[in-house]
Amino acid sequence: MTEHPEYTRIRRRATIVGWSLIAFGIVGLVLPIIPGIVLIILGVSVLALHTQKAHESLARLRAEHPEAAQRLERIETHLIGLINLTMHSHEYVRIPVRHGTQLDALVETSKHPDGVAIILHSASDVMESETQNALAERLRATGATVVRFEPHHNMGANHENYTSLTATSLLEDLRAVVSWCQSQAWWTGKLILAGHSVGGLVAGLWAQEHPNEVAELLLLAPCISGDAYEDAYKERDPDGLATWERERIRPIRHPLSHEEYGLSYTFLEDMRGYNLMRHTDALTMPVHILVGTGDTIAPLQHARTFAEAVGDHAHIHPLDGVAHQPLTDAQLATLTRTLDNIT
Repeated sequence: MTEHPEYTRIRRRATIVGWSLIAFGIVGLVLPIIPGIVLIILGVSVLALHTQKAHESLARLRAEHPEAAQRLERIETHLIGLINLTMHSHEYVRIPVRHGTQLDALVETSKHPDGVAIILHSASDVMESETQNALAERLRATGATVVRFEPHHNMGANHENYTSLTATSLLEDLRAVVSWCQSQAWWTGKLILAGHSVGGLVAGLWAQEHPNEVAELLLLAPCISGDAYEDAYKERDPDGLATWERERIRPIRHPLSHEEYGLSYTFLEDMRGYNLMRHTDALTMPVHILVGTGDTIAPLQHARTFAEAVGDHAHIHPLDGVAHQPLTDAQLATLTRTLDNIT
């Protein structure tokens, strides 16, 4: 996953412009003739093109001030294009899927396309969290067009039916998203799938179904199977698992707003029907597996067993001290460093 040289040059330029806008914005908070807040938001928008923390801050600002964010979108797009601050366009779209519904998605189209990367996040995440930003940053750096989406029943835009989220529904959404990507002018025929947790399970399942269509798999703390997920849960928290089964709902916190949602026990029941170990021979593409040494949900040993079954083209990348969901600055820095070192 070699970094494109043009990406390096553009990232330096964007850093300078972003911080300059923020500096002028801070001055504008004192001098009323300068639109301070607008310049600060624009500066964060520019930094968000290449900086994970800024991207998360921008996502929070958009969630808290949707009307202001919508008014600034045209200015952001014009500024970014005028000064050539990114190798990628940055567009929020709605992808049509089954039964006339649509999925919210973020598409970052490369000016120097080298494949298309689709990212699937975990059941307790959203498409613009720091973890997803780290994955997207690494994939953008290679020159790939990057597509992220909020599945049906997710905590993002479709949170009202979060209790209906399953691996099956996510797999159906992925099929629709891949089909949509293949219909776009920027489709190159080279597909990279990246997934975290149950997103990793679903990415692997799709690759097993379509081995000739996937050039590479990038899996972060993937759930290898429903049984493995349940076994790990029993080991770390047997009482919690029993409570989940009895009450049928497990509390989950939104990674950005920290609102509380409920994940149905149906999620686990559905996952029991899936197992990446059944067709490892179909995974003939390079498979990179990143797992934290402190992960008790998808333990490192599960990933090693899976990698051994896949063969020599599967590569394990341990993340020292990282849990299933990288949350602290130190854990996110470890994830970023490891992603940068994947070749």
